[in-house]
Amino acid sequence: MIRSIKNKLPVVWVFIDSINALFCRLFWNQKITKIQSDIISSFDNSFTIKKFNSSIYKDACDYLLAIEDVDKEYFKPFNYNIKSITQFLYSKSNSVYFLYSNSDIDGVFFLRFFITNQVFLGFYLSHKIRGRRVGSLIIKTLVYACKKNKFPLFSTVSKKNLPSWKAHLSNNFRIIKIMKKDYYLLQSR
Repeated sequence: MIRSIKNKLPVVWVFIDSINALFCRLFWNQKITKIQSDIISSFDNSFTIKKFNSSIYKDACDYLLAIEDVDKEYFKPFNYNIKSITQFLYSKSNSVYFLYSNSDIDGVFFLRFFITNQVFLGFYLSHKIRGRRVGSLIIKTLVYACKKNKFPLFSTVSKKNLPSWKAHLSNNFRIIKIMKKDYYLLQSR
């Protein structure tokens, strides 16, 4: 239902997201700030992690717009246009990070916070760093930061997206609900 509102009624979605962000920051700001700090400080140092800010806006948009169509099948946190990406990056409901190897962006991951004291994760990795357990490392870091700060962590994953499926299961996610189109709602234990 949420995805339907986001895709079919974007103005309504922006309003809902704004209200959610306001209440998240009002009630959970200290926890969210602590989670952000824990993510940066605990991530493996073979990569550089940058929390999104306006100084990397152009590079972030270029990276996200360049995601191949085949990969958009499983990574859909926004519509693939500059307006939707901008709203996603600047939303106070989201905490978005870019993964750099050398000076290139090679991945993005995020947490989307909800007023219900829940948080959902998402990530995308460039082809050149896939198969190196980086997805599992990202999930491990997010699980650690959220668990430490008592935020239940969730994810939706397609059973067809085997690398993501395996990365979640290797980090002790359990199936909460079977959804449409081979998607599963997972929760960190």
